Amino acid sequence: MAENIENTSTSSTSSKGTRGPYRTYIYDSTRPIPRTSSWRNRKRMAMDAECSNGDGALNVSPIEIDGSCHAESIHPSVVGNEDMDENQYETTQFDLFNTSSDEMEESNISDDSNISDDSNISDNDDPSLEDLFNDYCSSSEYDDDLELSDDMFLPLYPGADITVCGAYFAIMQLKSSCRLPFTTIREILSLLQLFCPKNNKLPSTVYHLRKFFSKFESQKRKTTFCSSCGDPIIDKCQKLECRDSRDVDVLIRLDTTLQLKTILSRHWNDLNCFTESPTLSTFTMLTQDQDFFSSREHIGLIMNTDGMSLYKSSKVTLWPVYLEIANLCPKIRFRQDNIVICAVWVGRSQPNMQILLTPILEELKHMNIVGFSFNAGPDGIKTVRVKLLFGIVDLIAKAKILNMKQFNGHSGCPTCIHPGKHERSSRLYLPGTSYLLRTPNRIERAIRKGNKYGIIVEGLKGISSLHGHLDFLSGMPIDYMHCVLEGVVKSLLKAWTDSKYSTKAFSIRRHLSVIDSNLLRLTPPHEFTRSPRSISTDLSYWKANELRVWLLFYSAPLLVKVLPPLYFHHYLLLVCAMHIFLSEEIGDADCDLAEEMLMNFYNFLPELYGNKSCTINAHLLSHIPYFVRLWGPCWTHSTFSFESHNGALKRMVHSTRRVAEQLSFSIDVKMTLQKLYYELENRESDSLLKYLQFSRHSLRSMKKVSQGYAIGTVNSDHLSPSELQEAQKLSSAITGEVNTFYRLYINDKMFHSISYRDGEGRRSSCHCSYINSNGVEGYGEIQKFIDCSFGTIAFIKPFRSTGSNILKTSGTPCRPVLDQYMESSLISRFILEAHPLSNTDPVLAVAAKKIVSNCCVVQLSCVPILYVIKLPNHFEHH
Repeated sequence: MAENIENTSTSSTSSKGTRGPYRTYIYDSTRPIPRTSSWRNRKRMAMDAECSNGDGALNVSPIEIDGSCHAESIHPSVVGNEDMDENQYETTQFDLFNTSSDEMEESNISDDSNISDDSNISDNDDPSLEDLFNDYCSSSEYDDDLELSDDMFLPLYPGADITVCGAYFAIMQLKSSCRLPFTTIREILSLLQLFCPKNNKLPSTVYHLRKFFSKFESQKRKTTFCSSCGDPIIDKCQKLECRDSRDVDVLIRLDTTLQLKTILSRHWNDLNCFTESPTLSTFTMLTQDQDFFSSREHIGLIMNTDGMSLYKSSKVTLWPVYLEIANLCPKIRFRQDNIVICAVWVGRSQPNMQILLTPILEELKHMNIVGFSFNAGPDGIKTVRVKLLFGIVDLIAKAKILNMKQFNGHSGCPTCIHPGKHERSSRLYLPGTSYLLRTPNRIERAIRKGNKYGIIVEGLKGISSLHGHLDFLSGMPIDYMHCVLEGVVKSLLKAWTDSKYSTKAFSIRRHLSVIDSNLLRLTPPHEFTRSPRSISTDLSYWKANELRVWLLFYSAPLLVKVLPPLYFHHYLLLVCAMHIFLSEEIGDADCDLAEEMLMNFYNFLPELYGNKSCTINAHLLSHIPYFVRLWGPCWTHSTFSFESHNGALKRMVHSTRRVAEQLSFSIDVKMTLQKLYYELENRESDSLLKYLQFSRHSLRSMKKVSQGYAIGTVNSDHLSPSELQEAQKLSSAITGEVNTFYRLYINDKMFHSISYRDGEGRRSSCHCSYINSNGVEGYGEIQKFIDCSFGTIAFIKPFRSTGSNILKTSGTPCRPVLDQYMESSLISRFILEAHPLSNTDPVLAVAAKKIVSNCCVVQLSCVPILYVIKLPNHFEHH
């Protein structure tokens, strides 16, 4: 092989005018190092040596470089950083493939990472995973505060209200929020220069703008792998079979501790600790370790990782690793600026989960034992410890992490030992037999037996990446987005509408035009992020969000007269069970009832839709109640918030070149903007702060009223005699002189009156639930809002119930198990059947603080009945 390389190099350089192979000295020890490269290496090693003697800097092993050194004696940081531009990384070569899984599990944190300056690195001195983590933990601590010079807070130009720092911040926030490439920012800077006086301090070029933000660059580690063989490489894989391949995979590890500090410094007062609760709710997950989470300085973390395609025309994928802080309330936890990005894998091949997750898990383990300190503002310095609660991923990633067979293999269920049945090239999980859940002892025995005989036992290939960090069973709950929505619900929709099932009793294909017509006429509330789309033409493009809205709100009213009663009653079991499991709070009785409904739904599937419908997702329905009792409602452990951040991560990439560097810079900018805003709060003009806070928000025109905020125009008006009489039931001091408006923002919810219509008329938030004077929850349509001496009042026209329910309207299913739900009041808790409103219906005056939530109203064109469906929770964006 050496002869072949030498011959190739000689023949390449023999022709005059060609440069020849690049960096041949790396793999050929007889080749001298070029003079310039040698000088750069010596300079870099001198700088590294200086850093290693500093306070807490990362220790790098310097080496003596002479003309005879070769690849094995050159430290990766010497070769890997030679051609880097302004985005600098610590590039590390390590050998994970010669380390057994047992050695990985037993690796501990030590302080033996210092190497003398005279030591050389040989083949036997490659750092192991433990050494890699030691270097990672011994890296320098970054200051929580941004160091900004006083010049940055000078006016942008004489007489300007905005400072230099504020201008830099606003321009970069515009880039981030509108997803603009730097080519567009270059044109914007040129345009701003025309508007400002000549002696301004605006960044004249994109380079100066990037240079300002690069000063706050956080610590990152970049490791390169060969896409063909998966080995870590320095510049190019030296294996003969990989020599022609130019594809590389890049792993970037970001500073997890710094991101946690940034989030906690903003939301220290928003953290929640363990409290006793009789229901399953937001913080049920903290009850798993009550002693640990009884302290405010102890926080729980939720992990996620998933692969996503970066381009439609390329196989390049991203595999980010995220963390969420479980102690924050949902509306804060789910925000994109409060999600921690631990690492990002960029490449054509899927990552080895040991490489991707083990250093992160070890770092979290270190933070669980030692913790980290940060400045909590008025509360002073706080030392925080963390605990990883669980990881939430889809089935494909779960199999890779748990080191087991995929869902279509024998014993592919990650929760129980159901072997499945192979039938017509599919793995089916038929109901009827209960199988034991996986336990630590059973898993250990299966792995030991598999290693002894060289076989796969109960679907387990070996020790998982989570071993020693999370429990195999409870540490990986079921994600309802992939299981229920993209699994069961989408499968049912395809079966109902597929032409090959047109002769089946459950087919709705002949009714599709009517269903589409009713569906497209709907005007859902503003909480619904997507307008309804046609089933017949767009079903294959529906997002998980649209499937959730279909399941919970649209499907039951639209199918009540379309599906046969038996199939409709069976489907309503799934609808009602998910309404319960997605509620804000779940009582024990409701949890038992929802479990019974899911089991009945699962047991009837083979009878109604055939054995082929009993997929792994249908089987996992039977395990959802276990995880709800363990961690809380389904929305507390779903991938919706992480999937949303996946989209934001993809939008950080604007070209196909240097994807890793683009992501790294954008993530740094995002973190810097979060911290920089709090630096500007007391030093910037109110007009700029308002722009920065509501730059992409519709609430710029809000005005404070007695309760909440009025949105839009507020007019003086007189109440009619009937309205005044109704309002005086709340307070006799109310007079006819009031202020009226169309929209009210209160308790983080938006409500509209019936008179308001958005630009396209596709949204309506005028239907709501409220608490009446008797303390009973009612449903109605908001007619108008007023603000008076009593406070803010909504005039609501209540819906009148028909006294029936949607199951009775459908017909009798002729199954005793399903008949029992027809006479129950349970269905009316989620779907109210009501008469359409008329002009003669009475109007009630309700205090604005008594309005509970928005509702979705579905009215069919051919039936004089409307259905009112309440939102199960206020934390998910439907």
